[in-house]
Amino acid sequence: MSLEDKCWAAFEYRDHKEAVHLLPLVKELNKIKRIYIWDNTSLLHLSSRNGWLDVTKDLITKYHCDPHERHDSDWTCLHYAAEGNHVDVMRYLIDECHCDPMATTKSGETVLHRAAGHIDIVKYLINEGHCDPMATDNNGETVLHRAAGHIDIVKYLINEGHCDPMATDNNGETVLHRAAEHIDIVKYLINERHCDPMATDNNGETVLHRATRHIDIVKYLINERHCDPMATDNNGETVLHRAARHIDIVKYLINEGHCDPMATENNGETVLHRAARHIDIVKYLINEGHCDPMATNNNGETVLHRAAEHINIVKYLINEGHCDPMATDRRGQTLLHRAAAAGAYYGYSAAVEYLLSTGKCDPLAKDNDGRTPFKLAKESGDTDTLSVLKKFGGIKSSHPIDSYVNVLLVGNPGAGKSTLSHVINGTASFTLLGSFRNVGGVVACTAGIIPYKLQHRTLGNIILHDFAGHSEYYSSHSAVIENLLQGSGGVFLIVVNILEKEAVKQLHQWLTVVRNEAQKALNQCHVIVIVSHVDEISNPVERRRRKEEIQEIIVKEKCDSVFLDC
Repeated sequence: MSLEDKCWAAFEYRDHKEAVHLLPLVKELNKIKRIYIWDNTSLLHLSSRNGWLDVTKDLITKYHCDPHERHDSDWTCLHYAAEGNHVDVMRYLIDECHCDPMATTKSGETVLHRAAGHIDIVKYLINEGHCDPMATDNNGETVLHRAAGHIDIVKYLINEGHCDPMATDNNGETVLHRAAEHIDIVKYLINERHCDPMATDNNGETVLHRATRHIDIVKYLINERHCDPMATDNNGETVLHRAARHIDIVKYLINEGHCDPMATENNGETVLHRAARHIDIVKYLINEGHCDPMATNNNGETVLHRAAEHINIVKYLINEGHCDPMATDRRGQTLLHRAAAAGAYYGYSAAVEYLLSTGKCDPLAKDNDGRTPFKLAKESGDTDTLSVLKKFGGIKSSHPIDSYVNVLLVGNPGAGKSTLSHVINGTASFTLLGSFRNVGGVVACTAGIIPYKLQHRTLGNIILHDFAGHSEYYSSHSAVIENLLQGSGGVFLIVVNILEKEAVKQLHQWLTVVRNEAQKALNQCHVIVIVSHVDEISNPVERRRRKEEIQEIIVKEKCDSVFLDC
């Protein structure tokens, strides 16, 4: 690193001791200029920003740097000192170097605009520098707009500087819009300065739209100032769309503000789309707000597309929201396409692996441009995602039956499995009794297991595995089940005969077996308890007692259940 570069670094990183040490060693300090936000920033600019009065004086008096110099966007040393809150440097530059406190940048910013967060400098520039507190920049922004997050400066500018609290910039933004995240300033502007809480900017945004990260301000504007919680801007965005990342405000707007959780903006986006990166809000909107987890916007994007980087939300939407991971957007891209393309940059690799492990996503599917997830991952340069896609792509090519769901029928002898199996077979639209050599480790001659590959009118494509209930088969059953669940999860149907004296004990036993096996699956397994022969208990009191015993276990284990009269 050259001596000049070392000197620049000392100034840039505010190393005063190193800067003082290097100054006498560097020739032509006034010619050292670099890119710092803008081109042609000088050491004097940085010294003013750092508040180094001694160094600033030396640069001007000893090393002949120009106190009036500007960088490419026309910031002066005063702009830098104002932003850094260095009133002593400003006094020196104005009083001794005769710098102009009313200098403006190319964007029309005055020194007072840059000082708007610092009360001492604001007072100094107005009272001693005679700066105009009502000056506006090229966008029509006043100093009051810039100071809208500081109650002391807001009050000073209005009361002493006679600034207009209802001024708007070229975008129609009021000072109240800018202050919308500060409850004390919001109340002051409305209650004491009579600002309109229902004012909208040129995009139709209300103050309430701007306040949606702060529950206290939202409640104040709605409850005390009667702002409309269902107001929309010019893009059709509701206040609820804006609040979609904050669970307390979402609940308040829906429950007390009576906002519509299913409202869409002009692009068809729902509140659920906006909330798709927050699991608590997603669950609340689906479970309590009855939002459609499969809703799409005008680009065909599903909520699942938006949630791609959050594996817990992806799992929830697929497993509990029953969202289709193969749904495509307007470009023909599935969630897997999106995750594969972005894996290298946003950490989507975990999502790619999970989606493939479900057996529901096709790594060879093509979008409208003929690109597969594999190709998109290759283009992105994500080697981890690429290796996962290669592995699953090979499985997809060699095992084309992965669109079939494994249904595992278990239970004690005489429970009614055979009857249920015959019913499922009999109602299938097409039964495939051909080769089962490729069915995940189960062949037609496997002892104690009868597999049926079915295209069912109601159940879809399934492979029904009827497991014999005799104890001598249990050890082989365990090995086969583990093998079946390696590729994806499945559905366990546990059949229990309510007439059995030990029906409760049998159910406990089978639930233990199923839970142990389900833990080995790559994907979540579903468990449904089928209780048979209910109609054969003639005593209604006894029937109710037995049903309640079994139901208690089912509820505790969080299973689905069906009680049958057969």
